[in-house]
Amino acid sequence: MEQISPIVKCIVCGLKQGGTSFLSSIVSAHSSLATRFECGVLQAKGPSDILSIRSKVQDNMIKSWKVSHETLVRMADQASFVDAYGVLRAEAPDVSETALLIDKFPDYCLIMDQLLARFDVPILFISRDPRAIIWSRHQRYFWRAGLKDQVSPCNSLSDVKIDVDRVLTEITRRQRMALQAHARYPDRVLILTLEDLITDTETQRRQIFDFLGLEVPSELMGDTRIQPDKVRRKVDRSALDQYAKHMSDEVQMHILERFSQKLRTID
Repeated sequence: MEQISPIVKCIVCGLKQGGTSFLSSIVSAHSSLATRFECGVLQAKGPSDILSIRSKVQDNMIKSWKVSHETLVRMADQASFVDAYGVLRAEAPDVSETALLIDKFPDYCLIMDQLLARFDVPILFISRDPRAIIWSRHQRYFWRAGLKDQVSPCNSLSDVKIDVDRVLTEITRRQRMALQAHARYPDRVLILTLEDLITDTETQRRQIFDFLGLEVPSELMGDTRIQPDKVRRKVDRSALDQYAKHMSDEVQMHILERFSQKLRTID
């Protein structure tokens, strides 16, 4: 098992639009920890493969950590992941030279077992109500078309602008992998939900920092340098029931029933 704990405190992963950015903001409030919007270098088999990671992931790293492509080249030249992270920490502005890093990357949940077997750091996984995920993806359909002010309600399934079954298959697969990883490594995987983190923030914060072996910080949020429209400086309770205001009971029931069915049957 490769020792990366001298520089990486934990991994954050979970559902897309599921709250990973919010969770990493909560964790990075601790003065000894630092993170940025996304990292994802542990997808690579070794540091030399960092430049083979998807270009979008590389672009996110460069943008959010405010480094250059040459930084990734230097990371790829290192003999170990500890050294590669060391380059990233040294060259990212406003990151303390003694900070422990949080590697946040939602898709890590697809390789949780491999990560737990390869590296000596714990994983925080966050999920979210499937109805909220569907509504978020529905909204994004309009936003990407430049129609942010024209998002329509979902009164029936035909109104939903995304493939509901495909999205539910995606999120149940991630949820199943998290549950399986927790069953194999109960002391190294903490499963959270965005709803609990919002409605019972202080209890959840105590659970998170106890899991990480750290004192609960006085600050609520840390600096993750995510896009301005996603930055949260406080707990936003409107995220809990926004979908219910725009989605009929019929659509909500269908989503919950299909989600439950898929969670029971998908390998």
